[in-house]
Amino acid sequence: MDEATKKETLRKTKVLADIANQHGPDNIGRTGAGCTGQGYEYDQIMNKVEFNGFMSVFTDKEKATQVLKKFREKDLGPPW
Repeated sequence: MDEATKKETLRKTKVLADIANQHGPDNIGRTGAGCTGQGYEYDQIMNKVEFNGFMSVFTDKEKATQVLKKFREKDLGPPW
């Protein structure tokens, strides 16, 4: 993956993470950077080490549905 593609992929992933966070996940985090369930703040997690993706957990079906709808509306598609 070239540097421009990597940068665009990370930008899009951050947009999706921000959407998930705005809907009040029960837990959100990143491998190697921790999660809110461990007491970290969202900004601490997203700015720790190189951003490489995220996970989020919703126990409220409506919140999860809203996040997926927002993801679809963004229509970010693949970077290539």
